[in-house]
Amino acid sequence: MAGVWYPHSEGHAQFFTLTTHPNKKCSDIHSRMPVVIDRQHVDLWFNGSTEDLEPLLNAISASQIEIEKAV
Repeated sequence: MAGVWYPHSEGHAQFFTLTTHPNKKCSDIHSRMPVVIDRQHVDLWFNGSTEDLEPLLNAISASQIEIEKAV
């Protein structure tokens, strides 16, 4: 899951989860979904340019996730 972490001025860290438009599976549940970075793109996520990262912010394929009802 993609996010942004940075130290807060009061010494506490802050973390924000990045979201994107939902894929087909998730759109029935919510209007947003977390950005999921595929393992093969982790190095690019940490070291790439802004232009390199833009395609990674799209929803992953519905075939790459499973949705289960929480009990």
